[in-house]
Amino acid sequence: MLSVGESLRVIQRGSADLCFCGGADCKMNPMVYLRQYLTGRLIESSNDDPASAVRPFDTGADGTVAGDGGGIVMLEAMDTYQARGGDSAYAQVVGFGAAQSVNREKRNLEPDTEGRAVVTSVNSALRDAGIGPDEIDLVIGFGCGVPVWDNAEAAGYRQVFGDRLKDVPVVALRALVGNCGAGGGGIDVAIAAKALKEQKVPAIVNRDKPIEGMSGNAPARDAELGHVLVFNMGLGGQNTALILKKMDS
Repeated sequence: MLSVGESLRVIQRGSADLCFCGGADCKMNPMVYLRQYLTGRLIESSNDDPASAVRPFDTGADGTVAGDGGGIVMLEAMDTYQARGGDSAYAQVVGFGAAQSVNREKRNLEPDTEGRAVVTSVNSALRDAGIGPDEIDLVIGFGCGVPVWDNAEAAGYRQVFGDRLKDVPVVALRALVGNCGAGGGGIDVAIAAKALKEQKVPAIVNRDKPIEGMSGNAPARDAELGHVLVFNMGLGGQNTALILKKMDS
């Protein structure tokens, strides 16, 4: 997802009119899979129930699964888009922020438990977009189903949104597609843009008992969406936030 933010900056400084950005990853590569296993991130307790194995932001979360996939989006400067009479954009990227977390005791194998880099990256993206957290209608979060990572992410959200967090849908797509690594951010951005285009909140699944502050299971539903926050955590300390806005009609 960081590539989308970097592409935004390239376009903003006039170095390009259009960028293809996103990512793809192969988590089923033996070496990558082994690393996930040795660091204790993979779930081992739900082989008989794969559909509900990954439980982001749930008190029963016990790990994640490896996924293969990716997402690529096309980012174009507004002036060239308008000059060619563009009328098919899904959304507008209006804010970007990034931060690095440090957990020296765990050598960054686990995130900072207080979610400080989550707060820094999200607030940076909000400032870049010129809006406050009260204008975010939907969050497409990282939510990998590994408790220490989900708890750190949620801690950051609680600081950003306060009591309003329980009313903001936080969708975690890894419950459906697994952890696609570098490809996951591109998938998240694509789904966020589609949600804005169709004015629909994706379903929240596998969250029967949500952790503090988070909303629980909910079906896909129509909604008035103006801004969507997309947030990703890199398993190593990288935090990235993007703000997408509904295209003006």
